Amino acid sequence: MDGGGVPLIESGVIMLPAGKPMTAMRFDAWAAQGLPIMDYAVSYEARRIAGSDFFGTITFPVGALDRCVSFVLGGWGGAVVGISSIDDADAGGNETRSEQRFDPGVWYKVRIEVRADDLRAWIDDRIVVNVSIKGRRLGMRAGEIRKCMPFGFASYATDGEVRSVRIESLKP
Repeated sequence: MDGGGVPLIESGVIMLPAGKPMTAMRFDAWAAQGLPIMDYAVSYEARRIAGSDFFGTITFPVGALDRCVSFVLGGWGGAVVGISSIDDADAGGNETRSEQRFDPGVWYKVRIEVRADDLRAWIDDRIVVNVSIKGRRLGMRAGEIRKCMPFGFASYATDGEVRSVRIESLKP
């Protein structure tokens, strides 16, 4: 799936070349592999190679395969981090928004924990998202990113790479 760029996997690295505007890769076998939809963590490393928008953005399920959100890494011109979408507000406009500089060519470690009452995310062992989701509306931002459901990675007009993807169950 792509919007101009063609995702590739080489030597264990998912390469997401700049699309027009987005390039994405989706893993369709989440349910068939018996992967959890709640009380789990996903970790990976991502880096921006070139460009100035999001790279290594991940879409993942929260309680159901059709209830997904995305953790945006370097969006809105290159620095915005957060969850899209909570209560119909994307990462650029909800309380999970923060900003971070992402240097080209540097691998950033990402960890996300999905629990019944909250979502947490870390970049390089620094917590950047810690939000209660109890009673909240979770969903995908409109547009091409929806094609990443239930689990996938995307970059927007930016060359990005992802590696070392790991999913683990957590105790509730």
